[in-house]
Amino acid sequence: MNPSSRAPLQRQLAVEISTRCVLLIILYGLEFARPFQRVIKEEELWLYKNPLVPERLPVTLLLTVGIGVPVAFVFLHYLTTGDRLDLVHALLTISLTVLLTGIITDLIKVSVGRPRPDFYYRCFPDGQVSSDLVCLGEADVVEKGRKSFPSGHSAWAFSCGGFLSLYLSGKLHLFGPQGRGQAWRLCAFLTPLLTSCVASLTRLQDHKHHWEDVVAGCVIGVVVSLLCYLQYYPSPLSPHCDSPLTNNGAYHLALWTPHTRKKYYATPPALNAV
Repeated sequence: MNPSSRAPLQRQLAVEISTRCVLLIILYGLEFARPFQRVIKEEELWLYKNPLVPERLPVTLLLTVGIGVPVAFVFLHYLTTGDRLDLVHALLTISLTVLLTGIITDLIKVSVGRPRPDFYYRCFPDGQVSSDLVCLGEADVVEKGRKSFPSGHSAWAFSCGGFLSLYLSGKLHLFGPQGRGQAWRLCAFLTPLLTSCVASLTRLQDHKHHWEDVVAGCVIGVVVSLLCYLQYYPSPLSPHCDSPLTNNGAYHLALWTPHTRKKYYATPPALNAV
């Protein structure tokens, strides 16, 4: 890359990082925002009378594994190819996906304020309903109990798993002629999605979410991961799906020879049209 072309790329990278810092601040604020308090009638309390049990998959573990595994694959590819552009684009995609997923999910959570399936025992720890239906449980526990829709676990699981599936499909040319007819490539693509599905189902097992919450979270995660991926990579159906997009929409191609590796930039004919 010419030295004269590095400055614009560095400025663009600075803007990308600054954008994520702003998104992180917004997400932090939403995490502590008080949810809308919906009126719960006595006749509907049975919907929220599931037992209050410890969660099988804490959010810290979910994010550690959900972010750590894709990042590990990205660095493994970098160590194999030395492609720094792909490394930067992949990390930008992961960070944007996680932050946007969290913001969208939390914004809906605090706006809807749907009680969790175990809300009854958050509100009345001893199982006895007060005459005026005023919650007697710890304020923090009760407040978190009003953030059922959509499922943040499901959204984050499928946003991280969705990115990894798209990333692997591109590197393996899963949907191209060279990738078809090879079961292991399809299995590699499906594994992150199936893992995300299992992680999401634990929210139903732990009575932390209604099934609609989980489905909505899955949809949010898949859509956000796809939109963010396509900002930095071509479609998995593209013949150049293994190469990240440059800032002007050109494809970054890496060619291997038995003794050396050469990199060049090729712009699709449509971009050259006047």
